[in-house]
Amino acid sequence: MTARDPARGEIAVEELRGKGYDVTFQQLDVSKLPSIERFANWVASDLKRIDALVNNAVISMDGSNATVARENLAANFYGARDLTDLLSPNLARGANIVMVSSGLGALSCLGTKLRKAFTSPALTRDRLSQVMHAFVTGAEADRPRAAG
Repeated sequence: MTARDPARGEIAVEELRGKGYDVTFQQLDVSKLPSIERFANWVASDLKRIDALVNNAVISMDGSNATVARENLAANFYGARDLTDLLSPNLARGANIVMVSSGLGALSCLGTKLRKAFTSPALTRDRLSQVMHAFVTGAEADRPRAAG
């Protein structure tokens, strides 16, 4: 189990252990690449294999400025992407990857432009990264609605 905040993570682990689960804790802030890299190295050296990866690092911040856009995407998009990439060599054959999002991640919460981009059959990983970058750029120019 991971958490940004070690104290809160340890509390959660103790609760799970109290219910009979064999759980270990590692600090991980998916909005910070060095933290993701440290965790991936720990997995490779100590854990070796992952049977399931659940990305549930959802953060939500009020507002629609560039800082909010960058910090939300750092955890909710780039962090989940980078963590999955770095852990993929350690995924067991047939392992599941689960991406959890809140209702704010629903397509119905997005503008027409973003909704079309996300539902396009031609959407690639590179194009998705471009869409995310354009969203931040729009927020930096104080045009978050125009970005999606």
